Amino acid sequence: MIIIINDDEHYLRWIEENPDGFIINTTNPPSAGYLILHRSTCRDISTSTRSNWTTNEYLKVCSNDLGELDNWARRRVAGELRACQRCHSF
Repeated sequence: MIIIINDDEHYLRWIEENPDGFIINTTNPPSAGYLILHRSTCRDISTSTRSNWTTNEYLKVCSNDLGELDNWARRRVAGELRACQRCHSF
């Protein structure tokens, strides 16, 4: 698991190298009220034509292990993941 803050280049490289991975999109600092789970391939969070993925208000928690992300959300902010509407078939 990796947490990416203020490094869009690293984030885009991670999703390219981990096409079967999962990503939590959350606020910075993380909030139990906003824990959106995406697949690496989700166009909402993976296009290189946009920017500002991990800067300002947001950070990304990335892993190839869905259970690891679920545990992080529960331990870190006592929250539950909500699946993205575009890629929610987990």
